[in-house]
Amino acid sequence: MTGQEQGRAIEINGRLVTVVDFFPREQTTAAWLRDMPKHLEQLHIWAREALPPGTVYEIRGRIPGDYGRTQGVAWYHEPEMADWEVTGPIPWPGEKTPLGGYMRLGTFRTP
Repeated sequence: MTGQEQGRAIEINGRLVTVVDFFPREQTTAAWLRDMPKHLEQLHIWAREALPPGTVYEIRGRIPGDYGRTQGVAWYHEPEMADWEVTGPIPWPGEKTPLGGYMRLGTFRTP
């Protein structure tokens, strides 16, 4: 594989359905990483909109899979996080969790 594949996919993950365009890997990865500060700020905005004040949430990055194609970041919350330490940002590419599956990019509290 040369990393030059192109195409389009419809992916489903639970209730999330996404249309994905595949461009040459070097272009998409470079653009995605370049725009990472914007992606992370948008996640914080969404978390503040969705969660009550004082709620702990985490920003996570997906460990690339599917032949290195699948990447992503998300905010995540569950009630058990209430007593978690708020770390603030963890520099990219984050910290691999003990169970694997994703990278921690920080734990935060809504204002």
